[in-house]
Amino acid sequence: MKTGCTLEELARELLDRQEHKRDFHARTKTLNMLPTAQFRLETKDEEIFMPATAHAHAQMASKLNLPKVYYDPFVTS
Repeated sequence: MKTGCTLEELARELLDRQEHKRDFHARTKTLNMLPTAQFRLETKDEEIFMPATAHAHAQMASKLNLPKVYYDPFVTS
């Protein structure tokens, strides 16, 4: 049986995520994908490295017109 969390624990987790969330508006040319499956984003003030999520990988496979089943081996290798 799955165990969940209480409403208070859920609220704390959501508030914590809200505090640490960062959104970026950047030109596509400032975003690179590294061989480590991380994104590198150049802003005016800094270079930011962040892991690519499964959702981001799915979007890239779609944009490249690659079935995800063919795209995935490149991500995991």
